[in-house]
Amino acid sequence: MQSTYNADNQPWVQHGMSPLAQKSCLILVCQTLHTEALSFPNPRCPSPLPLAVPSPPPLSRTHARTMAAAESTVWTWGRAKNYRLGRAFVGTDARVPEKVSGFEGVAVKQAACGGGHTAVVLADNRLFVFGYSQYGQLGLGDRTDMSDPTQVFLIAPAQTAAPPLHRGADRAHAAEGQRRIEQNNAESLPVADVYCGRYHTIARTTTGLVFTWGGGKNGRLGHGDEKIRAQPTCVERLMRHEAVAVTAGYHNNLVLTADGDVWSWGWGAHGQLGLGDTKDRDVPTVITELSQEGVSSLSCGDRHSFAITKDGRVFGWGSNEFGQLGCGKKGDTVLRPRLIEGLEGLMVVGISSGDRHSAAVTNMGAVYTWGCGSDGQCGHCVFRDVVRPKLVEHLVGKSVVDVKCGHNFTMVMTSGNEVYAWGNNTYGQLGNNGNGKSEMPVKVIVNSGSRVARVSCAHFHCIMWMEAGESGPTTPKSARRVGGRYGERDEGRKHMEEARERLAQMLASYAEKRRLCRVAVEAKRREGRDAGTTELA
Repeated sequence: MQSTYNADNQPWVQHGMSPLAQKSCLILVCQTLHTEALSFPNPRCPSPLPLAVPSPPPLSRTHARTMAAAESTVWTWGRAKNYRLGRAFVGTDARVPEKVSGFEGVAVKQAACGGGHTAVVLADNRLFVFGYSQYGQLGLGDRTDMSDPTQVFLIAPAQTAAPPLHRGADRAHAAEGQRRIEQNNAESLPVADVYCGRYHTIARTTTGLVFTWGGGKNGRLGHGDEKIRAQPTCVERLMRHEAVAVTAGYHNNLVLTADGDVWSWGWGAHGQLGLGDTKDRDVPTVITELSQEGVSSLSCGDRHSFAITKDGRVFGWGSNEFGQLGCGKKGDTVLRPRLIEGLEGLMVVGISSGDRHSAAVTNMGAVYTWGCGSDGQCGHCVFRDVVRPKLVEHLVGKSVVDVKCGHNFTMVMTSGNEVYAWGNNTYGQLGNNGNGKSEMPVKVIVNSGSRVARVSCAHFHCIMWMEAGESGPTTPKSARRVGGRYGERDEGRKHMEEARERLAQMLASYAEKRRLCRVAVEAKRREGRDAGTTELA
């Protein structure tokens, strides 16, 4: 559930613009945005966070044909059991990222990790899987683990049939099942993105159809029953609604449709479906409280869920046993979406839910975490729970663009081509070649000759795909060229759009500074010292 962001972090007043163009740009921005007077905080308050913008997603297939940098390499690390890392040898866990063979010369668009399996979507919209498949979660027609990346075929709904299941089948059965699918369906429906639960998988096609497969317990596949399906099956309830975003929890799912509705189904024992009770649902059901909120992205954990709105607000629901909802206290199960007050005043652009902890990244590149901290997964240099969103101070200045939560660890990616992780490290999931857990961010060992495109993680393993070329976010040459597709008029429009976005970021930064000032003053008051008066516009 990732959004697309502008990675150009250059000052809005470009040296290549004439003074008149700069003035016109400023006038347009001021007319477009509702601005407020900016003032500097009290010197005793924390300094503002660095202004940073998240990096773009992997380059498209079109760029892959013309730019060597778009060719990806895929790396995995962490627990190796059941071939989830994409290599035949499973005797030793990987404590540093190791390259997965089979993806050379192609461009990767998106990837996801599940309880014991992994899925990768290429830029040409093909889907490949490998790993654990006891419940058919690979979608290859049977229930045999696979060590090699193998293509999954999403069949048009009218052609979908019940998959053959072979309990205890060997690799020959898997090969036969795959050949049968290929013979009957020369082309798969193009896949937009994929997400993995513990024992199931959900995918969205480029036309907005939703497919699920794997274990069906608690109705998590959305087909009205609890049957195992070892082949991708279209979710009938959603066929008349265009899906624009999907995500999977451990045993439940969330889908956002083009009309703004959020659909939920699967395991609901802890209120994680957001439907007002603790019942399971075996077909998608609308969360009515979110229909008018302008939801843009979603996240599911083990027993709790989140939704981000277009204006950066966050709603959460489900279990709060360890404070993972960030409500300021533990214990209360939240059965319907509730605004997370601890994140008010921030422009949240990404959020991730782990087993019992959560993490969010703002448009300023700041990371906040909360929830269970017994393994240091909150990154605050302590091994205790955090009941309200708290800034990860060790990452201030790192310009974080993406955050992911595993079972009991957390991982972030920065605009500077760095990946950090912290928390439990039993299986090497921190990627730093170490053994012990870490209560503060440590660097994941990354190939310095490539650019990190994206990262993902789940229970106990991680995946990263990289592109050869310069480190850090890049802009395709075709988008920087003056003349041709981007003539002088288009170039001026682009500068105006950048100026508008830059000013919006300044306003959001000011709101965040106000919040940090209030936190600092309140902390001093609790300590019994006079915090003085803080002037804020």
